[in-house]
Amino acid sequence: MSIRVKMALLSAMSLAALVALMAFGGFQLTQLQKSMNGLVQREFLPLIDEDVLPLLNGEVQALVNEDFPSMARYSNSWILMLEADRDVHQALIAEKDALGAITPEAIAQAGKDNEENIGQAEERMKKAAEVFTTDDVKAMDAEFQKAFAVWKQASSKHVAGAADKANPPATTDAGGDASDFQTMRSLIDGQQAGVENELGAIQTKVQGSSELDNQRSAHIQE
Repeated sequence: MSIRVKMALLSAMSLAALVALMAFGGFQLTQLQKSMNGLVQREFLPLIDEDVLPLLNGEVQALVNEDFPSMARYSNSWILMLEADRDVHQALIAEKDALGAITPEAIAQAGKDNEENIGQAEERMKKAAEVFTTDDVKAMDAEFQKAFAVWKQASSKHVAGAADKANPPATTDAGGDASDFQTMRSLIDGQQAGVENELGAIQTKVQGSSELDNQRSAHIQE
């Protein structure tokens, strides 16, 4: 057999081997693709349908659309009440300043400060009450509105009578816990406590969702 024929046979055998190898490789890739498709169908798609999508469509949306905004509103309400509490104390200080003032100018300035702080407290408490949902806190707010009106009228009356040094009125916190001021203030505290309870309930819910998410994440990783 000539060298040329041998070379031709060798080339033909190499080509045949290459074709066979390519055919085998294509077959293996096809089998691998089928196997991977089957794995995805059996394992990953049910996992997404049963665990991931419910998490995204249900709990996460509830957190984003409901729980977090509610926490922000309740936190803002609590801050407004804290500021209102400061305002009523400033109004009481102005009331006492008016009662202790000597000159008409000092009495007038104290009266102005008293009126401004009472107005600020009233406005802040109205805004804070916009998030109230429970019957207990709503009922407490109704009590507060009445007590605030009583204290506001009494404080303004005392400031107006501050010029009469012969018969000076007592301050609105005279009488301890039963005074107009303390009665009104205790209801601010009560409403703050109610909002804190609402915040605590939402935080507990969020924490529960977080724990459930962690369990699902562990399941997914497994």
